[in-house]
Amino acid sequence: GLQDDGEVGGRSGGERDPLLQHAREPAADKEEEYFTYDVLLLCIITALLFADQNLMAPNLTQIARDFGFSDEDRDRKLGGEIALGFFVLGGPVALTIGYLADMMPRKMLFVTVVFLGEIPCLATIFVTEYWQLFVLRALTGIAIGGAPPLIFSLLGDMYGIKSRTHLSASIMAVAAIGVSMGQLVSGLVGPTYGWRLPFLIIAIPATLLNVLFWLTFVEPKRGYADLKQMGPQSEITDYTEKISWGKAVGIFTVPTNIIIFLQGVPGCLPWAVTITFLNDYLAQEKQMTVEHSTVVLTCYNLGILGGVIFGGVVGQLIYNFKASLIAILMGVTTFLGIFPLLWLIYLPVPTPPLLEIIAVALIGGLFTGVTGPCIRAVLLNVNMPETRGSAQALLTLTDDLGKGLGPLFMALMIIGLHGRLVAMSMAVFFGWLLCSILLCTLVFTIDGDQDNALHRLESGKGARKICLP
Repeated sequence: GLQDDGEVGGRSGGERDPLLQHAREPAADKEEEYFTYDVLLLCIITALLFADQNLMAPNLTQIARDFGFSDEDRDRKLGGEIALGFFVLGGPVALTIGYLADMMPRKMLFVTVVFLGEIPCLATIFVTEYWQLFVLRALTGIAIGGAPPLIFSLLGDMYGIKSRTHLSASIMAVAAIGVSMGQLVSGLVGPTYGWRLPFLIIAIPATLLNVLFWLTFVEPKRGYADLKQMGPQSEITDYTEKISWGKAVGIFTVPTNIIIFLQGVPGCLPWAVTITFLNDYLAQEKQMTVEHSTVVLTCYNLGILGGVIFGGVVGQLIYNFKASLIAILMGVTTFLGIFPLLWLIYLPVPTPPLLEIIAVALIGGLFTGVTGPCIRAVLLNVNMPETRGSAQALLTLTDDLGKGLGPLFMALMIIGLHGRLVAMSMAVFFGWLLCSILLCTLVFTIDGDQDNALHRLESGKGARKICLP
């Protein structure tokens, strides 16, 4: 809350800034300047953390040969089981981290989470057994699952409704850059120097920057941006509400939340295709070189980056005009993203010219990237300051279930259907079709849920409690 408890001005710790003596006093033109360093540092660390996510994908077959796996074992163990450990074990831990983010200082929590991801990444250089790789990737998955609730909770207290889609886009963009960067490093370095070295290349700078974050980042007060937006006419000057079990359960009484959580699992099945299988699939089944398939996936990720930026800019304009219309933007672009990805899956052999494949990958990524920043911003706007970390963690959990169970489910389908093509194409088509329908239904709920959150904030009621205190 906004209490005299060591938190100073708009931030906690450090020397009091005269501009931030009071939570709702800073001039609007000072806000972005004030938090620029914090957001920039957060973005760089996010990029490096998410670079860990896809380091295996370009070299799945090399890793399989290293462990003596058959092609079937490659897909089941490296594609399915490791993804299950990476995402599904990370999701429940993310719930705990999200709850803690709503009740305790978030700075040290974030530092701990990043170390939890990067130290196992460093240790991968010493892996000699499959079980060692499984354990280390599961720990890194916990970090990647636990970081987003903390990041978006912090951003929600730094910036108000009119800026959150932009800021969500920034974080999603750097995460996409990170995934692309990690995959590119792995695809270019791995075939020559071995699949372990890319883990070291990414983890060293991430660890050093996390130490810098520990020493220099200053945490914003909870509810700061919301009280600032209410203006001097508001009678509420200190936001002291805290998360409780009753408020955590109350998250499920917000219709927008329920729809967002429901779309997460099917919406992430196609992501499982691109993250886990597509790079190796293009190299093996479509007979592209590992370097060329990596370039295609890198361009797909660059397209996602463009979509994230587009979603942040256009999504914010649409949201400021009429909040509920952002649902149509998310639903339509998700649906359109199906077809370029199917085209890549059904490539003929020999494949078309590389530039043609790259162009389709860029277009597919562009459609795919729009929803991410929009949906995170919507989730911030319809929830109260003390429940935002938990709400973001629940979205991360449903996303991780899709990303984790998806590869395992597809690995089993690949074995049952004697090939990757049908399993991958079914996951892409049905996953994003259902997701796009659910996203469009948000047009009926966003406006009412956001107005209700603002009303509860202005009246000092805090988040709704259900069943429990």
